[in-house]
Amino acid sequence: FHYQFNLKDVGNIFQGMLNTNPNVFKDGAAKFARVWLHECYRVFSDRLVSAADQGELQGILEKVAGKHFGSIPKEDLFSLPLIMTSFVSQAQGNE
Repeated sequence: FHYQFNLKDVGNIFQGMLNTNPNVFKDGAAKFARVWLHECYRVFSDRLVSAADQGELQGILEKVAGKHFGSIPKEDLFSLPLIMTSFVSQAQGNE
């Protein structure tokens, strides 16, 4: 299967990150890195049609996260559930 992604998709990741509330991330970079991960899944993974493709994306994200977020433990970054929404934050659901 062939997927087409473009620069607009990358822009959607950054747009999602920039729409966050900075007060939520005062305790460190791990939460903000999880926002990046959430946005990558939202933009890219939601379009993938097979489990093999989703596994490939998971491998790519693990490799990139290890390279750029090496100080954040993989278990913390990829822990489930990976839910980052404004209504969860307002209800103190992600604390």
